[in-house]
Amino acid sequence: MKEKDLQRGFGSSEEDCGVLTHETDDLKQEPNAVRVRWVKDYLFVKTSVSWNNAKEKCTKLGGYLVEIDSKNEEDVLKDQRLLGKRWWTGGRDYHGNDTWVWDSSKDSFSYVNWDKNQPDPSSEGCLVMYSSGYWHDYPCNETFWFICENNSIFS
Repeated sequence: MKEKDLQRGFGSSEEDCGVLTHETDDLKQEPNAVRVRWVKDYLFVKTSVSWNNAKEKCTKLGGYLVEIDSKNEEDVLKDQRLLGKRWWTGGRDYHGNDTWVWDSSKDSFSYVNWDKNQPDPSSEGCLVMYSSGYWHDYPCNETFWFICENNSIFS
């Protein structure tokens, strides 16, 4: 599906249902990406990479690793074919002192959904969202699928 076809898909359908999902097969060389438009534009990239590689790929796509600001946003994300997987987000604990911020904005979390016993007291400084919506900290060199976010439309 070409980008112009994706953009043409937005409009009345988005207004009717609130969330519009597009499968993409060539958006910026990411053949394993699912694009979702809600208040923001999201790409669910089904390629396992480290947190740093996920951040780099999101930047190259014109966005950043997702920053989950509310339960509503999290609900939209977890409803999108997460299929039992773990997804990198933009959450980071840079100093290992349990002070979590969003990487792109450097904002502290205004909303959290940590699972039981999370974050655990270790040096796991990167945030993963499970398909259930719960959050876990993981070592940044682990490999998972990832979610990119953009306040406008990915091009």
